[in-house]
Amino acid sequence: MLLVLLVGVWLLLLARGLDLGFTGDLLDYAYHYERLGVSGGMQWLLTKHLQRHLFAGLFPAPLAYFFPRESAVWYAMAFAVHYAAAVMSFMLADAVLKGKLRWVSFSAALIFAFHTLHLRMNFEFPTIYMGTAALFLALLSLWLYLQYVRRGRCNRWWIECSIAAYSFAVGLYEQTVLFFALHPIIAFFESRYRGEQVTLGRFLKRALADSFWFPVFVVVYLYLLRALFIGNGTLSFNPAYIAGQVAAGLMAEFAPVPFLERLLAGLIAAVALAILLVWWINHELRALTHKEGDAFGGSSLVYLVVLGGGISIVSIVGVAPTSWPPLENPRMIYPSAVGFGFVVAGLLGLLHVQPLGRLFAAMTIAVLVAAGFSGLLSIQSEYIRQQAARQAVLNAIQSVISQVSTDPLPYLLLVSDAHPSNDLWLYAQDNRFPYTFDLMYDVTGMPVDALYMDVDPADAPPPDVPGSRYQGKFIVVEEEGIYSPLRPAEPIDPSRLVIIEYDSTSQTARILDELPEDVLARANIVERVPIEWKTNHSLVIPVDN
Repeated sequence: MLLVLLVGVWLLLLARGLDLGFTGDLLDYAYHYERLGVSGGMQWLLTKHLQRHLFAGLFPAPLAYFFPRESAVWYAMAFAVHYAAAVMSFMLADAVLKGKLRWVSFSAALIFAFHTLHLRMNFEFPTIYMGTAALFLALLSLWLYLQYVRRGRCNRWWIECSIAAYSFAVGLYEQTVLFFALHPIIAFFESRYRGEQVTLGRFLKRALADSFWFPVFVVVYLYLLRALFIGNGTLSFNPAYIAGQVAAGLMAEFAPVPFLERLLAGLIAAVALAILLVWWINHELRALTHKEGDAFGGSSLVYLVVLGGGISIVSIVGVAPTSWPPLENPRMIYPSAVGFGFVVAGLLGLLHVQPLGRLFAAMTIAVLVAAGFSGLLSIQSEYIRQQAARQAVLNAIQSVISQVSTDPLPYLLLVSDAHPSNDLWLYAQDNRFPYTFDLMYDVTGMPVDALYMDVDPADAPPPDVPGSRYQGKFIVVEEEGIYSPLRPAEPIDPSRLVIIEYDSTSQTARILDELPEDVLARANIVERVPIEWKTNHSLVIPVDN
């Protein structure tokens, strides 16, 4: 049923529209794979862009090769892998509970699948599916290890497959690097299941033997990263720094106030769905409770809660040495959402015997899932609107310029009555923004800027900093040429200027002969040497021609 439900949600997202365009990392990937080919794109991804994730180049290559310039495929893949990880989380929870109280495992998977902290992740970073695939493999590794221990450690095949899945997970994305530290939790509860009386020394010896090759692989892998990418040391092992990162990660995952804010934002539009879910879940819980009675004790639910807490902790601690603050980058602690689902569902499971407990559990699960699902659709609608606004600009520019000169390339300067980022969603201060026009006109290295009227004057370069050394949000004009904030240290000849005006009301564009004086006075331009802001019409071929 879980698989059918998640496939249905995935198909709904696809039907509503996942052709959300190329921006950010996705634009970067598409551009380099198209220009460098599959082999060159994989090399670029590994050696230039990531400088880690040694197996990550395998995943984007097929999409870039078979579906060039098809953004919907990337977004669809991101959600498909995320929901596959949700199914794997169900399998792990179900194994922990020995197939009993499946509504708990089902709820844990749904809470993870629609966790409000990560609803935007697959929209903002569709290339992150390497990380979701890594989580799938890490959960699979835990499931295989659980089978190995539960079957009496008789068949090495289980542990060997667990090592293989874990190794590939770490090679894809290092977030799950500490998942082997969960083995003692599994081993402890499994020994209690069997009623074993094991001394602490024997237990630790057995746990060490089980997990020995996992940290060995980590050490070898980190050594390879250090050897291959010299100077890419972005980790800090300062105890105070790590403690701060862990605290921030726990706050991002479990802080009640931000959680309630996210919940209410999605719940307002999903009241009817929540009421329906309360009725259905309460009905199912009553039937399951009557069927299973009290035969299944709470020890397995405690097992699930402890394992869930462990998953969240190792997920957060594993990325604590990095330079990514979890509060600003919640995708870095994405695996901890599985732990969140296990903890919440497990605690609710402890209440299922009493009628009021069942009702409370039903209401909690319904609210979490309904708010997450509603929020997901709301965010998708937001991204669809953004893509429509962005594509309108690109279509308008193509409607007035059919081709551009290749020697020299023009310097496109976009002027609009609308904000380039907040209204047009061009992300025109991202240094990958010009790739859009390289792909549009089949050229390489064409400089492009959009003028911003709201840049803080404090961000302008100090008088003693030349344009060649300035890195900021301003366009700087020096004697040697124009320095674009997207291509610092590369002066552009003013004779290459082509000024395009976009009107957001009519969604039309036109080529201006020169930049209006009032625009020049308000824009993010520092003119240290006066130049003529005039279009060189010989560098573009209008559509009329």
